[in-house]
Amino acid sequence: MATATQGALGSRGSRPTTELLNFNYNSLVTLRGFSFGANSDGIYRVNVGDLIDGKRFNKVVTFATSDFSIHNNKQVYFVYIGIYATKEFTLTVTVDKNTVKSCKVKPASSGGLQLLKVPIWDELQGRYWRISLSTLYDFMIDDIRALVSVRPAGEAIAC
Repeated sequence: MATATQGALGSRGSRPTTELLNFNYNSLVTLRGFSFGANSDGIYRVNVGDLIDGKRFNKVVTFATSDFSIHNNKQVYFVYIGIYATKEFTLTVTVDKNTVKSCKVKPASSGGLQLLKVPIWDELQGRYWRISLSTLYDFMIDDIRALVSVRPAGEAIAC
């Protein structure tokens, strides 16, 4: 089945996108508060709460791949996420298109705006970074930031 993608103007990979995974839609639109998916068989309303055909669907936000405007390899120590969420979500980090790591993040159950500090794996280093958040439940992102460490190219290391 295809992945239906809805995002900001621009090509996928250059801007954040949201996706409905594993549903055979090739187009998504939101009109007057309702979301619809379309394919060669017709147009379908897809957002009836958290369920489609009685099943929860995975909600994913993938941020643009970035080198943080720094050409050198870098390490990200923490990701800070301002988020409205009450249920667990998955943070996935992809480095240089080939190293992928994921972890579960549990927000407080209050549902209000929370600032979460998520440590990133020490062994991840590279130039290009992509961050995704996914969950079966509703969430809204207010802000996302990364603490980046860079070693200039050619820097001598004292032993």
